Amino acid sequence: MQIFEVLLKVYTLQEINRSDEKEKSGYFIDQTLLSDGYFKKFHESVGFKYYSFNTLYPFKNEKYEKGNVYELKIRTVDYNLANFLLENLPNTTTKELKGLEARARILEERPIEKLYSLSPIIVKTAQKKYWKECMNVEEYMERIKINLIKKYNSFFNTKIDENFELFTSIVIKNKCPIGFKYKGIKLPGDKIELTIAVNEQAQKLANFAQAVALGDLGPRGAGFVNAKYIK
Repeated sequence: MQIFEVLLKVYTLQEINRSDEKEKSGYFIDQTLLSDGYFKKFHESVGFKYYSFNTLYPFKNEKYEKGNVYELKIRTVDYNLANFLLENLPNTTTKELKGLEARARILEERPIEKLYSLSPIIVKTAQKKYWKECMNVEEYMERIKINLIKKYNSFFNTKIDENFELFTSIVIKNKCPIGFKYKGIKLPGDKIELTIAVNEQAQKLANFAQAVALGDLGPRGAGFVNAKYIK
């Protein structure tokens, strides 16, 4: 398994509030996908999209200043999607952002000690509540695990045995839920650190998570994770 990482330089045409950045960056990627017939169908289809993206950086204040250059990092396990984004993101312009140049690199599978989220992880519940209001930590971890397995099964067209340990511990970094803007509302999320179990399936899924994010709304910028590798 290979993870493709596209690093895009963008120019800000307008000032962007930090709280609006995910929506603006997500919209920018959407416009690239909508410019092509095949990827327009991909974007509008129901199902997993197998990519995620980080926050624009570097970030210093509560706003991204107009007239500056920032970098947007997009990861995917889909080779064709990575190539399309690499070629077409630099040609995309929205009201707020203008693509400049892109480069790509491949992240090979490596043993992972921990995953930590750089953007809030969103876990949708049947009760439409913040997870702490309707489940315990063990149930929350299981929900994240099952969601990741579903993405893995869907992408590789397989069905893996779910009876294995994925995470051995969790640390929730925030005391209060972090608001994540989505379709005009703020969803509660969390930044977490997960210690990964030392077994083959756990390691495969942890590597996979670097591309597809943890939890829900990865293609909207939620749940983007980095890894601390085993030395």
